[in-house]
Amino acid sequence: MHERALALLEQENQRTQKENIGLLEKIHALENENRTLRTEKANLDVQIHLLQNQLEALDQKKSKMLNLMQNEHEQQLLDISSESDKNKIILKQHSQLVVEKNCLENKVETLKKQLEESQMKYEKLINTIQNQQIQLRKNKEGIQDESFSQNSFRNNNNLDVKVEYLEGKNNKLKQFKKMINASTSIQCIYCSKFISTKIFFNHINLCINKNNQENSPQDESKTNINIYNLSQLPVNFLNLDQNDFTISIYQTVVREANDNQPFTEYIIQMIYQLIKWTIARKYKNFCELHTLLMNTFPGLKIQEQGNLIISDLNGTSKTIEDRCKNLQQYIRELVKIDIVRNSKPFKNFLEIDKYVEKYKL
Repeated sequence: MHERALALLEQENQRTQKENIGLLEKIHALENENRTLRTEKANLDVQIHLLQNQLEALDQKKSKMLNLMQNEHEQQLLDISSESDKNKIILKQHSQLVVEKNCLENKVETLKKQLEESQMKYEKLINTIQNQQIQLRKNKEGIQDESFSQNSFRNNNNLDVKVEYLEGKNNKLKQFKKMINASTSIQCIYCSKFISTKIFFNHINLCINKNNQENSPQDESKTNINIYNLSQLPVNFLNLDQNDFTISIYQTVVREANDNQPFTEYIIQMIYQLIKWTIARKYKNFCELHTLLMNTFPGLKIQEQGNLIISDLNGTSKTIEDRCKNLQQYIRELVKIDIVRNSKPFKNFLEIDKYVEKYKL
């Protein structure tokens, strides 16, 4: 009985050992499989890391490409806009040139007609003088009175003087008409308002009548002096359009004079149509210009513009920037006045004739 139990235990032990061996083999197999899976996982982690780096690189490249394409697109839009603006400017200038050409042609035709009329009047005067000379010769042959001959000679000389006087008045009339036609507006010396040339004569008549009622004879004589001064202005000038001007004082430069004293120069940038240039002027040059304009045009009221300079002279401007703004505004205000804008002192100050091509109206 005891031996049988031992035999059963031994069989059970053998079976258990076989199961243990099988389990150990399974454990080794699982450990090998686990090591293999770990190795594969490590390889996959490496591949995933590489793929992530590649994705990040692709994203960066994509972002750079998008930024580059966006910048190129914006630049193309700017170029297109710039070309469009240039074309608009060219078209505007072309239309202005066409209008100016037509205006000049009309003026030329008008001047031709006036010249023909003047020539006809001149020929009539010459014929009258010749007829009178012939009559004087006949009288001289038929009449031996020397006193009569001398009187006829004096009358002939008087006629020559009258002819020269009429020719001078005719030339002044032509010049005055040129000045009127060349201006878009004229400043009235009575009310200081800028009046269109189309209605200027009607306006000046009203102002004269009103002024005669209000002013004394002394004031009238002063007014006549102002009219005379304005009538002596040169009229064969290059008529400059204020809308074609762009004026700015964009920089100041401090220099030393010969006596080592520092002074400031104001750099003025000038643009007239497509012509661009720069000039340098000292503050005293602006003061000299204002004084010269006041003396040249005593009939014009430009004291308001002069206040921009006087305020600087009194020390109202605290900085150089303030003075630049005042001087820039002063020049821009002068450009708005036709007769000042086209005057010789103003052109010399800005060197307009040096850079802008001259032509006669």
